[in-house]
Amino acid sequence: MELPLFFAVDLIWFYYELLILNSNVDVRSMSFLKTEKTSFDEFTLIDNLSQELDWLDDPDYQQSLLALLKEFNDIKSKQLIIKLLKRMKHLHDREMKKHAQAIVKNIEEWNLEPKSVIMVALADEGDVDGSIAGLNFLKPRLSQLDGWSELMLFSTFEVAVKSISDGVVNVLIFDDFVGSGKTMVKKVTAFKELLQINGISSVTIRIVCFAGMSEGLNKIKDELDLEVCCPIILKKGISDYEKDPEDKESKELMAQLEQNLQKKIEGLNIKSFSLGYDGSETLYQVFGHNCPNNVFPIFWWPKLKGGVKRNTLFQRLR
Repeated sequence: MELPLFFAVDLIWFYYELLILNSNVDVRSMSFLKTEKTSFDEFTLIDNLSQELDWLDDPDYQQSLLALLKEFNDIKSKQLIIKLLKRMKHLHDREMKKHAQAIVKNIEEWNLEPKSVIMVALADEGDVDGSIAGLNFLKPRLSQLDGWSELMLFSTFEVAVKSISDGVVNVLIFDDFVGSGKTMVKKVTAFKELLQINGISSVTIRIVCFAGMSEGLNKIKDELDLEVCCPIILKKGISDYEKDPEDKESKELMAQLEQNLQKKIEGLNIKSFSLGYDGSETLYQVFGHNCPNNVFPIFWWPKLKGGVKRNTLFQRLR
């Protein structure tokens, strides 16, 4: 008597699980659910990755990774994705707290008189962005600094300028993440002009952020000549790891993969985010947080060609 195909597959999988449970295989990451659409090889690959990369030991991530790998038919594309995942700097809030402590320690080492300091997010007026969320996350850690209060924190440059008193001579500009550095350079330059318009001089500006691309941080230092506190410094995901011709080939392959993504979404063109915004090649994500647009769009762009919705590894509200 022949068994129905679906029953045979389930039976084979039952015996496989039995074998796993009675072996020395590490099963801590077996939260990923095997389905009739998941091949044995796919399951093994994702399970192995979950054991190698702790942050992937999450059912949602594993399902999204499976969906991502199923978008590609060739082994080279899948190998590229896996290679980038292994380079990904992925953090949970517990790890972010450690970096917040590093920022507080750095501020303490600057030995600034509290009455002389304000801290302002990089956000535009009316926006709710990562800099404001990051500053709110940092707020309780700043309470460890003697004399600091939330009255020293501001959401925008416009509000900060109105509140600067004669005693304020130190301004800390905060952003959660620095990509190419262009936005920071542009906004700090505009802030300096705003200070001049309001007759404010002799102010020392410093930059504070949780994470940043090495290239972007160097741009800030070169063009603005400002001191920067950034506990997480990131390399470009492809260019800073590989030499020619591998570097060129990997970027060309990624560009080809991006061609499968919807060209335009809500006024945004995928060309502007090729290899990450401004070619940043960023591999960085904080669990549960909005994904930076500097990250390779293959990990967060929401639709394929034809408007097909993707189950993306990371999410970004645009």
